[in-house]
Amino acid sequence: MRKEYKYKKGKSSVKTWKNTFIAGILSAAVCVGLLSFSTYAMFTADVSTKPSVVATADYKMSLVVEGGSVSIAHEGEKLRYDLSAGTYEVTLQASGTSSTGFAMFQLNGISYYGAQLAPTERMTFTLTCEAETVFEYDYQWGRHGRTENVISDGNTLTVTI
Repeated sequence: MRKEYKYKKGKSSVKTWKNTFIAGILSAAVCVGLLSFSTYAMFTADVSTKPSVVATADYKMSLVVEGGSVSIAHEGEKLRYDLSAGTYEVTLQASGTSSTGFAMFQLNGISYYGAQLAPTERMTFTLTCEAETVFEYDYQWGRHGRTENVISDGNTLTVTI
């Protein structure tokens, strides 16, 4: 026969040890079960997303230069042309989805900026060249914020150099 020691409350030490051991085993089994089920759920979950579509602004400008024996119709960016002395009518036509844009010109190395043009807007100005002039053109969507050397619809620009 085994002798058991009793605590003040009347529980034996062997019974308390058994209860603690069983509670620890059950707690470990619950933890292992929760970990197993969460791992299974993580690796078997089917998460799918649709690819993102990013829409960007589109802005285009067409350029027409007419005068004398010159007739230029240009649809793309960046044009360089040597104009002889004379008077030319320059027309810009904007298109696209951007809210606004502008043209940039260099005439014999001096920079000029066209007025802001929204898509479907048109601008025409007169260019008078007193000598042979290097005409460079480009456009860009957005705003330029310039106050000097801005060409507006109906203006006349004279190049003397």
